[in-house]
Amino acid sequence: MGRILVVDDEADVCQLMVKLLKRLGHEAYCATSGAEALSRVKGALPDLILLDVMMPEMSGFEVLSHLRVSQGVSVPVIIFTALSDPTIRKQAMDLGANDYWVKASMDLHDMTRRLNEHLSGAG
Repeated sequence: MGRILVVDDEADVCQLMVKLLKRLGHEAYCATSGAEALSRVKGALPDLILLDVMMPEMSGFEVLSHLRVSQGVSVPVIIFTALSDPTIRKQAMDLGANDYWVKASMDLHDMTRRLNEHLSGAG
């Protein structure tokens, strides 16, 4: 199982995802802003990052770009957002995201399978 950082400015969503991931056997923790996420990654590199796009002050795209370019972080980053626009998905992938999940369309079995693929390096 993996160590997963959940980044979402909605604290309730963040805590819900952490509880779910812990039930699946992962170690999970929250960051509710882009700045907090970057700070946490500097402190201890997670095995995977679930990253929201729409956040105040620093968007998920800015966080992703900073992780990939400025910090050289290569751990899997999964964009986890309410946005289903294919243009936004392409932008995320172009910036170095490993996967793109639309919150409303994920089911538990698919999420578990895809998490395991990324954590095992097969994603």
